[in-house]
Amino acid sequence: MRDKRIKVIYFSLQGSESKEFILSWKLILGSFFLLFAIILLLVGSSISAFTDYYHNFRIETLSKTNAGLRTQLHELGKMANELQTRVHKFERENDDLGIFADQPLMDSDIRQVGVGGSDADRTEDSLLPHDLQRVTNEYRSMLETTSRKLGLVESEKSVLLSAIEERQIKLDHQPSIYPVTGRITDPFGYRIDPFTKSKRHHKGIDIAQRLGTPVKATAAGTVVLAKKKYKKNSGFGRVVKIDHGNGFITIFGHLDEIYVKPGQKIERHEIIGTVGSTGRSTGPHLHYEVKKGGVQLNPNDYIIAE
Repeated sequence: MRDKRIKVIYFSLQGSESKEFILSWKLILGSFFLLFAIILLLVGSSISAFTDYYHNFRIETLSKTNAGLRTQLHELGKMANELQTRVHKFERENDDLGIFADQPLMDSDIRQVGVGGSDADRTEDSLLPHDLQRVTNEYRSMLETTSRKLGLVESEKSVLLSAIEERQIKLDHQPSIYPVTGRITDPFGYRIDPFTKSKRHHKGIDIAQRLGTPVKATAAGTVVLAKKKYKKNSGFGRVVKIDHGNGFITIFGHLDEIYVKPGQKIERHEIIGTVGSTGRSTGPHLHYEVKKGGVQLNPNDYIIAE
């Protein structure tokens, strides 16, 4: 095989000239290995160039992504801080509502609802840079805490509003105004009876006013008595009695006309009748009584507005 050669004859189809080349195996094998080495070099260079390009592209992409994440985290931090500020504002508003509702303030320790720190320092499994992961964990903890605080504030506010509503209902049903304006001719307490001239306890107040002057309910409630028939020179004449709940009852005597009926629901300031002089009366006036739990009270002690 060492003496064998390969002869390559080259000739043109259009002419008679021909050329021949004699190639040895050694030359052929050398040429093959040279070509193979060149191909490997080209492939290796291409792979290296592509790898460098991809690596640089990846670094540039990650840098842009990190920059975007930092911007988003900065905005998220601003939102978290604003949310915390709003929660603090809601807490102060609840404190004001608590004072108005006459309710104890919520303990500050209860409001400091935490979320724990077991996950806040876990950065080893994250693909983010350490500093970004740390900030992310801080904001996550902040938002979780704020979310819990917000839920607590909403629950607290609901309780306070219910207390305020209940308190308002009680106030609406508590006598607090004069049923009619005028001069108080006979106050609550002991007095000389104008008919018997003896000392007797006056259970209400007498307010002098012109005949036919409108008489108002002094609180919301339900009419339990609207007595139109009466005996002349006896008792309170035409009488209206209103049950306001919580033990409060008001009585309006010596009325001329009555505009309500038993079982009727009424509100404060609603007209229930007019001033008269029916029953045992010396002239046009309104006899007004306030009871609580069956005990006679001084109506003046419950006047907070006219």
